[in-house]
Amino acid sequence: MGRDFRCEAVLRENGVEISRWEVKLPDLPPMSEQTMQVEIPECRKLGREYHLEFSISRKTDTWYSKAGEEMGKRQFELAGEVLPAQILSSGKTVFLAETETEFKVSGESFTAVFSKETGGIITLIKDGIHYLAGGLTPCLTRPITGLDVQPGWGWYDIVSQLEGMVPKAARPVIFTAEGQIRLEFPWKMQSKANVLAEGKTCYTVADGKVEIEYTIRLPESWPFVPRAGVELILSPGLEHIRSYSRGPLENYCDRKLCALIQVWESTVSEQHFPFSPPSETGGHEDTRWLEIHDPNGGRLRIEAEKPFHFDVRHHAIRDYTVGHEHDMPVRAESYLHIDAAHGPIGSDMAWSTAMPGEYCLTGGTYSLRFILETCK
Repeated sequence: MGRDFRCEAVLRENGVEISRWEVKLPDLPPMSEQTMQVEIPECRKLGREYHLEFSISRKTDTWYSKAGEEMGKRQFELAGEVLPAQILSSGKTVFLAETETEFKVSGESFTAVFSKETGGIITLIKDGIHYLAGGLTPCLTRPITGLDVQPGWGWYDIVSQLEGMVPKAARPVIFTAEGQIRLEFPWKMQSKANVLAEGKTCYTVADGKVEIEYTIRLPESWPFVPRAGVELILSPGLEHIRSYSRGPLENYCDRKLCALIQVWESTVSEQHFPFSPPSETGGHEDTRWLEIHDPNGGRLRIEAEKPFHFDVRHHAIRDYTVGHEHDMPVRAESYLHIDAAHGPIGSDMAWSTAMPGEYCLTGGTYSLRFILETCK
């Protein structure tokens, strides 16, 4: 093996490559194995996360491939941890105002507006840049997959009962502290098929930062839910993506070994793949943090206390109900989903109704805490 193939090791610290070296492979006959010891050349630091990956490539040309062609790659997580994000008061005073339909939290150069009706965010502005055009609403559905493509197919009859759910929020409990205001919105939402979900969305607002905690509860007996998360609508112009997660290839809980955990960059436009018919696309698992930038230097950063799933596209979920790609509207704003959990897509066989049981999301309680930070 060592005569024909080359092995390269890469060490990543918090998703960024910090070391690369060649690992000598032993000469092994076919169908044999040997244990190897690999020395890691860097000292690991407290509060950092590390991943070690190995890439096997050909040393020489063959009649069917060129030297340097990668034959396989695998990534391993090493001992370590990422410190959770914390919201810290800037020391700047924030104010709370109330109208008939909304709550407004504002500071020196920051404004966040919340809907009394849904408990979601209507507007988020920092230093004159508009970051959100709405959202932060509970979301349980996604575009079609091979699991639920049409009536009578697979899980369609279950999943379709979750459509059309809009949260109705009760009056929030409000807490105030120096430099911070906290609003806790309990809510309920019911589908046309009378499926009931309930939960709570909590916001702790400081100047330029919003800590969000959400909890979603479904009946324990519910057999399958595609996702448990929230949807945000990003203002036009937020296009460039930088993320510490699995990528840049799309990936899901039952299809993710092809995507390494690393810091990668892309755009919102590149997250949509033109499947026929239009289908679920652009998901990313094991996300530590996510940044989306606009051309004027504005940056929206999302960092959670535990890994989450995200997707972001210039299409709403409802846009994927059309039959053809050319019928889909391309919207100026972006639809971002931050999921505490995201279900499988049935990767054992393309467009089948088979779903790996260990990944299936059922009824129960799902929650996530993350920091939404606006900055330039």
